Amino acid sequence: MSSRRFALRYGGPLLLALICVIIAGYVSPILGYVLVIAAFFFFFEVATSLWERAGGTGGMGQYKQ
Repeated sequence: MSSRRFALRYGGPLLLALICVIIAGYVSPILGYVLVIAAFFFFFEVATSLWERAGGTGGMGQYKQ
């Protein structure tokens, strides 16, 4: 994977999560709650992408029932 694509795939959502958390401190509580939930979404998007990239972590093809 090229360096630019890597940065967009993993760094982009992490940057968006950070921005959401920072902005959540300056807005109303309800909008802040929505922004924190969005930050969790972006963080877990990156985490699951990195698990997939790690390989050998299992999956539907490896553990059929």
